[in-house]
Amino acid sequence: METKKPLNIDEIHAGTLKIVEKLSSICDMLHINYYVAWGSLIGTIRHKGFIPWDDDFDVIMLRPDYDKFINYCRKNEKELYPFKILNREVCKDYPYTISRFEDMRYKAIYDNIVEYDSGMFIDIYPFDGAGTDENAARKKLEKKRNLLAKCVGWAIRDKYTRPKDQSIAVTFLKYIGFKIAHLFGKDFFLDQYEKLSNTYLYEESTLVGCLCWDGDLYVFDRALFEKSLTVPFENIKVKIPVGYDEILKRTYGNYMELPPEKDRVATHEYTLYKR
Repeated sequence: METKKPLNIDEIHAGTLKIVEKLSSICDMLHINYYVAWGSLIGTIRHKGFIPWDDDFDVIMLRPDYDKFINYCRKNEKELYPFKILNREVCKDYPYTISRFEDMRYKAIYDNIVEYDSGMFIDIYPFDGAGTDENAARKKLEKKRNLLAKCVGWAIRDKYTRPKDQSIAVTFLKYIGFKIAHLFGKDFFLDQYEKLSNTYLYEESTLVGCLCWDGDLYVFDRALFEKSLTVPFENIKVKIPVGYDEILKRTYGNYMELPPEKDRVATHEYTLYKR
């Protein structure tokens, strides 16, 4: 039996561009905005395309636009194929609180993550209302958000892996947490995690952020996303938020500086193949 070769970084970039083009065309048709985000936004500004060693692509949508996009993709699933929206509403085994827009001509094989049928994808982060006071939002959300992120991370993994520098005592305590998370099951924690998105009314919020994902909690002035700029990305055009410089400086500091060479590697837990 022939073993398929994993895609190399150039093949991943070429396939990802096709997904971005499709997402962009849908957003234009629906008159909604998306914004290149996180490391992909750094790539857009610093490299005019992908960060050379990065193997994924991230976008943000404000909640009203996010809901319109998801609803359109669900209603037009057959017409969009091989492109497909994946989230918990359409796939019971899906283990995340964000959505992914996928090309099902490819297959992602995950390392130590609950199995589900995944293609090549771009991540879509919903930005919800986060009130009007950043300190109040952090006080209300950060501890609960971090705890739920940890529980979700344990619940969607097949096995617990001990970091090399972690003590035996800490490993023992975390392994107990890992077993408890599996006892409750991923859906219990994912449901609680997603509820954080409804903490504040979007219409009454001047701040927005992704309230149901791990990592540091960043909330931004909604005005930074009220307009988009169209800029080059490889051989296509993409949209970025008008406040991209403030967003990147707050999130990464000097984002134009390259990281040390040892850190210039992809860090995601999957391998991509052609079906």
